[in-house]
Amino acid sequence: MIQLELKVLTHLGQFIDANLLEKGLYTTSKPTIYNSNDTVDGLIERGKQMKDIVGNSFISESYFENLAKCELSKFTLIDKSTINILENALQCYFNDANQNLQRKDLGDIEKSNYQFAMTKSKEVMDGLGLL
Repeated sequence: MIQLELKVLTHLGQFIDANLLEKGLYTTSKPTIYNSNDTVDGLIERGKQMKDIVGNSFISESYFENLAKCELSKFTLIDKSTINILENALQCYFNDANQNLQRKDLGDIEKSNYQFAMTKSKEVMDGLGLL
């Protein structure tokens, strides 16, 4: 199983386009990926060190102001084989609950637990984009 811990630039839970920060906060479906050790303060500090030969900054102050409004959120990249294992396990869990709900001898608590298992497994599969 391969898991890679990274960070992405976000604002209010939305991915932010780092290339457009000078103009404002624009969402994107393809976020820029950062090292898991990076911080917004660190990005600002490194960016302010970028200067041309005469000492002028390459990056505008509005870029840094908008960057300061953002946060670097943790993001985990998971390989496809792990997703397949999760999908199979969740599908088995869902199918088991569905099959057990067909039984006539269930008590109220058992029925409630199987319904909960079906609902939760479906929510997780949907959240992972598997449905």
